[in-house]
Amino acid sequence: VIILFFTFLPKLIKQVRQNPSPLPFSFATAVEQRTKNPIIQVLSSELLVFYYAFASWKKKPMEGVSLHQKSSYVAFQVMLLHAIVLESLGFHWWLHSKAPILSIILLILNVYGFIFILADLQAMRLNRIQHDRNGIYMPFGLMKQAYIEYDKIEEIILNQEELQVKKRKDCVEFICRDFEEVFPQVILKMKEPQLVRFMYGMNKSYRFVAIKCDDPITFIEKLQKEVK
Repeated sequence: VIILFFTFLPKLIKQVRQNPSPLPFSFATAVEQRTKNPIIQVLSSELLVFYYAFASWKKKPMEGVSLHQKSSYVAFQVMLLHAIVLESLGFHWWLHSKAPILSIILLILNVYGFIFILADLQAMRLNRIQHDRNGIYMPFGLMKQAYIEYDKIEEIILNQEELQVKKRKDCVEFICRDFEEVFPQVILKMKEPQLVRFMYGMNKSYRFVAIKCDDPITFIEKLQKEVK
């Protein structure tokens, strides 16, 4: 499998570079088109994690509407990073004298968790909502992405009573966590279930897409202009 992965990797990178869509979308599309092997899909997802964690710091955020700046998302992620570091230093030191093998396993998991959270933070910072002629690129860090076509949107829901209903069934949320309860600014009702890509090649379809962004006026005006 490792040999297949490294044989497949140069073609994957070439295809990603030729695709003008944002990196999480072009990468996921290239992986899906080139392999159905779940192990290679997982390894490919890990490649994206390490890219964002270590090789993306000189990149500038793309143009578009962000999802995280007017939320406590960054604060949450920084708190998690601090918690992992403190646990790794304190708990590992204590556990190593009791169960050395278990302490090493937990240390490896903590290091990976730190890398993943850092990568997700970078992916959220660099990738923003973008529009093209046919639809919307909707990224949410490394965790999920969706390409929403304008002609598949049945209704743009802006009614406050509907927006403040607790999480509805068959709805995917592109909403950053906050210290207080937050609600979407707009919900898109789709004519047919909308495909959403998750980590490690997992896909799921939803009828509703709930969105909260940093510039809702611009985003909603663009939507209303494009959706007939």
